[in-house]
Amino acid sequence: MTLGIKPADIKDETLRVTMERASQALDGGANRDCVDACAEAYLSVLKHYPKITSALETVMSNERVKAGLERGMIRNAPLMWPRYGAKLDLSGDEPSINVERTPAFAEAIQYYEFTLDVIVKAESGEEIEVGAIGGGFG
Repeated sequence: MTLGIKPADIKDETLRVTMERASQALDGGANRDCVDACAEAYLSVLKHYPKITSALETVMSNERVKAGLERGMIRNAPLMWPRYGAKLDLSGDEPSINVERTPAFAEAIQYYEFTLDVIVKAESGEEIEVGAIGGGFG
């Protein structure tokens, strides 16, 4: 994860405002509102940054990741929305995120930091490296 990144560092105005809203919700103890804003930002990144989407598709097509998802054993993989109380659904015409329950504070922080990290990667313009995907997810 990118340490020290703040919403003010985000170049894209819409993403910046969305992540400022997420930060305010997190600070105010509104975990669900924070995760909803992070989900909105993440889905926007998938829509507007093809390199991220392509790298995510590579991750999701990995046999170990697919098997882990089918068995419910993977919660984290590179660029994949973390699977805690909110799940990424790629089965429809457009990706969506379904929040299944009110997230705990620790989960909201993880979604927030993950989303900031993905935005930084997207805005960097650099090639997205997902590396060798092995065990240790979960």
